[in-house]
Amino acid sequence: MTIDEKLNNRCQRLYMDLYKMRLSRARLKKFTYGRQWDDPVSFSASRRLSEGEAMWQQGRSPVTNNLIRQMVKTVVGRFRSLRPDTAECEARALEEFLISGMAAVRVRAAGDPQGPAMANISPERIFYSPFLESDASDCRLLGMLHDFSPAELLRRFAKGRDPEAVWDVFALREPVEPYAFTPPPRWEYGEEAPDGLFRVAEVWRRNPVTLLKVFDPDSGSLVEGECTRGARGRLEELCRRRVAEGRQPLKYHIRVDDGWEHTWLGPGGEVLLRERLAESDSPALRLRFYPMIDGEVHSLVEDVISQQKLVNRLVTMLDEMLAASAKGVVLYPTDQIPEGMTWSDLRRMWSTPGSILPFKRTSKSVMPREVQGAPAAAGATQLLDTQLSLFQEVSGMPAPLRSGGRSVSAEALEADSQRASLAMLDLLSAFEDFITGCRRAAERGKEGSHEAA
Repeated sequence: MTIDEKLNNRCQRLYMDLYKMRLSRARLKKFTYGRQWDDPVSFSASRRLSEGEAMWQQGRSPVTNNLIRQMVKTVVGRFRSLRPDTAECEARALEEFLISGMAAVRVRAAGDPQGPAMANISPERIFYSPFLESDASDCRLLGMLHDFSPAELLRRFAKGRDPEAVWDVFALREPVEPYAFTPPPRWEYGEEAPDGLFRVAEVWRRNPVTLLKVFDPDSGSLVEGECTRGARGRLEELCRRRVAEGRQPLKYHIRVDDGWEHTWLGPGGEVLLRERLAESDSPALRLRFYPMIDGEVHSLVEDVISQQKLVNRLVTMLDEMLAASAKGVVLYPTDQIPEGMTWSDLRRMWSTPGSILPFKRTSKSVMPREVQGAPAAAGATQLLDTQLSLFQEVSGMPAPLRSGGRSVSAEALEADSQRASLAMLDLLSAFEDFITGCRRAAERGKEGSHEAA
């Protein structure tokens, strides 16, 4: 079996180069789904803990008020309301688009009739060479990892060859420890995956190739293929014969094309399958990044993380203030304890809301009265309101549109909705263009599969 060690090493290097991207995505995903106290902080000169652990060490309880998750659900809901035909995989792709600033979808190719027409691919499983266009149209190499069962492995790659040769590529390798859903940040495709699956890499790369187009005037046929030295020599010899026979020579044209080459690689760079895509075809893996400025991506979730952290800190501070105000110290004269009561009784009654504390009055003018303590939270609630307003401004989600909010007039709600729609217009338009392109590619693949059948 042919081994392409050069391509295998390049794919491995590109995968490792994206470690920071995967690390950043993991942080954004944590914030979206409520784990918002995991950022590391310096707790002491020699210790680094997460923000939540540091607060627990100080005897404080971190509180989370997750506004990001509600914001993401609102944007996905708005997109679905604008496009009622949105499929479930498209909605989840938009969710990923908002969290990490990228979407990866694999459309079903014409030669692969099995599987869904469109499938979301985790950014943990992709790799690509540097590019500048947001749709990766200028990318020269991209690929993804697959985990196949033994049956699927043989079905795909044992056609026209000995099945044992394909099986030996994977069966003779040393097993590795299974991992969780997402692959670890090291290259180990093709090795043993969970539940006996095997890791394979699917790679698309642009390769220049010299093509030869030949036209036969006698039959009117047009043939195109790869131009090699042997093919060109045979073509010239055939043209000389036809001229000698008094016939019209073949007409041919040589051109250099920068087309896509599709390769499946085993764990050691074994070429399981290799084909050249037609000129009109493009890779089945579709990528979209938003925004793409000088190769950098900053997602919607990343824009609001700072505001989310401030909101959490203020909510935690208010919680601590209320807790402190409910735990005040009472100065109580020892000679004023009511008859028949102990200090434990007094402590229990003082800490229980709605309790009654009996005492002896020194004058008939002293009447029963309610005692209340004012919590010391002056100014904190106003600061929290300010941060919530800033979060709405940064995210483009006004309170009525984001979570129902307070009761407002229809005109105010309509105005807020229009402002939110304008704020999301560019983002949703970019994603809509991406999904439309994926749908068209999936339809072409479906038609090609029917023709092949």
